[in-house]
Amino acid sequence: MAEALESLTRDGVRTRPVPVGLRLAHTTVERIRDVLATALSGIDTGLRAYRSTRR
Repeated sequence: MAEALESLTRDGVRTRPVPVGLRLAHTTVERIRDVLATALSGIDTGLRAYRSTRR
């Protein structure tokens, strides 16, 4: 994770670690998926969806 953050920072991407005190099992995350999606929906990562026109 530290490597990824360093690379992003070098590329001019602002990063901020979010401390997490526990690991969540898939079923736990599934229950809060919609809440997380709503909470994170306003974040603009600067990434845009890319769809290839090649087949």
